[in-house]
Amino acid sequence: MLKQLTSVKGIGVWTAEMFLIFTLGRPDILSLGDAGLQRAARWLHALPERADKNYLGVAAANWAPYRSYASLYLWRAIDTGLVDAGLPVEACGKG
Repeated sequence: MLKQLTSVKGIGVWTAEMFLIFTLGRPDILSLGDAGLQRAARWLHALPERADKNYLGVAAANWAPYRSYASLYLWRAIDTGLVDAGLPVEACGKG
């Protein structure tokens, strides 16, 4: 499906992946090129800012077959300010 979508002029990989997640509801899509997901994964695993870009794909292997849902949680961590707060993941649920 990704190949078919990206064959349309003007539709890139990221756009096709977002279509698969949000329109078709595919549960196992991970947008490796999404800068937000890369940043949130570095936060989640306490990696340095300059961590290997391929890390997201390696870390997400354990999330299959629900990588779309993991993506939603990572985007939510960004939206709520957890990622930018710089707190360790362990501290985020305590209060």
